[in-house]
Amino acid sequence: NGPRLAANATHVAATWYTGVDGSVRVSFSPADGSAFYFPLRVDEGASDGRGDCVFLPDGSLLVGWMARDEGQVAWWLRRVWPDGRFGEPYALAEVAGDRDSGFLRLAVADWNVWALWTEPGAEKRVAVAKMSLR
Repeated sequence: NGPRLAANATHVAATWYTGVDGSVRVSFSPADGSAFYFPLRVDEGASDGRGDCVFLPDGSLLVGWMARDEGQVAWWLRRVWPDGRFGEPYALAEVAGDRDSGFLRLAVADWNVWALWTEPGAEKRVAVAKMSLR
């Protein structure tokens, strides 16, 4: 459940899960890595972490994580801009929520984002979701 890094031409971003308060945090740095800014909380509570992050073409960062809400477990996504603005959180997919659900992995090409994770069961398989964010 360790940190994930992403970089583009102008910024580096680190995102991580903090077990102390069950939160997902992100911090941005200039591209040279000279200093990371004050961490921002990305989730809205009940997070399990296990996420990822990728920069989008407009310079925003897409952060993903697992969270529990009223008995449901899902992968969540949220855009965060280096200036501190947030997009609305988005529930990507419901998942089992146990360790067999693995870790979310994100990849981006232009405005298309692919999310991958493990679906538990007798025959584990990789689930894939493709989103166009334009």
